[in-house]
Amino acid sequence: MEKLNKLKHLINRNHLTDIKNRIVSEISQGPTNTIYYYDFKNIGAINSSGIDEILEQVLDYVIANETTKYLYVTNLIDEFEHVFNINRSLQASNKLLVAKLGDSYEFLGNLSNALTEILHEVYKHKQVTARDLADQYGKQLNLMSTHLNNLYKKRLVIKEEEYLVEGGRQFVYKSLF
Repeated sequence: MEKLNKLKHLINRNHLTDIKNRIVSEISQGPTNTIYYYDFKNIGAINSSGIDEILEQVLDYVIANETTKYLYVTNLIDEFEHVFNINRSLQASNKLLVAKLGDSYEFLGNLSNALTEILHEVYKHKQVTARDLADQYGKQLNLMSTHLNNLYKKRLVIKEEEYLVEGGRQFVYKSLF
């Protein structure tokens, strides 16, 4: 019985919760329009509890409370299966995150084929408008605008308002990196 009690204390999340709270505090105090990232180059294995506490809950905070702050991950290591583990956890919780992989990128979590295709266009061109995509795909402008805004709400792209010379305005959607 004594060994089980000791084991119980080894598997709690208290230290992860403290780390998460420090990260959330830093984000909440940071300036608007800030892009935050987790650099995994010195991180070994990470399990689903770590991903939930350190990535998913922080992402939830950014989406729910910070309309102009963003989060991505970089330097994921194949040896530790970072992409696989993070992707699997995000899929299970129905969350999304962008990973910078060298000069490339990957979208982690569950994303429809249509949104994946649009997101690839944003990251390929670094910025797009709904008009750009409507013209490219022969789709309605309001549909492309809705798709892009949904990606923004999930903090996968940056949204900036641009005033047009001829009058009016449009939104420009940009990649995080």
